[in-house]
Amino acid sequence: MRELIYYCTVSLDGYLADARSSTDWMHGAPREDYGFAEFYRGVSALLLGRRTYEQMLDTGDFFPYADKPVYVFSGNDKLRRAAPSVQIVSDISPEVCVARLKLRDAEEDPLWLGGGARLASTLYAAGLVDEIQLHIQPIILGEGLPFLGGADLPRQGLDLQECEKKPGGFVTLRYRTVKSWRSDI
Repeated sequence: MRELIYYCTVSLDGYLADARSSTDWMHGAPREDYGFAEFYRGVSALLLGRRTYEQMLDTGDFFPYADKPVYVFSGNDKLRRAAPSVQIVSDISPEVCVARLKLRDAEEDPLWLGGGARLASTLYAAGLVDEIQLHIQPIILGEGLPFLGGADLPRQGLDLQECEKKPGGFVTLRYRTVKSWRSDI
């Protein structure tokens, strides 16, 4: 079965965006990609929520992911397609669509869940997220959009696979989700 990796940059207190839904606080060390190019080469498709996709469209005419299939989950099937590789998914639930993508072409590279806190929470709650990679920016926002949130999230253990200090004070954490968790461990 193809894996789903939730890969994102977050503040130290766990937010994807600040209280204004802005990510202008994200920055990195000059000429440092923090392993993103290698990660991107290793994924077969990108999954995005509507808001994240629209924020990408608002940044200009260049769409950086046109070379891979991109699935945008939205109730609005009239969203502008930034590239021929973009599919707007509006006629099926994210859980069903992603479960099918994971089963199809099981030998392919993993899927990248690239954004959308609501989408990430939905897929996490459905047990579809296999790995979480957090790139922690050394900033405290105090409030904003949490990278995962909601009352419906299951208690689930995570198995730390990697912890790496990066230039500019970043820390990369890579966790595998534990499908069967015992709280007495």
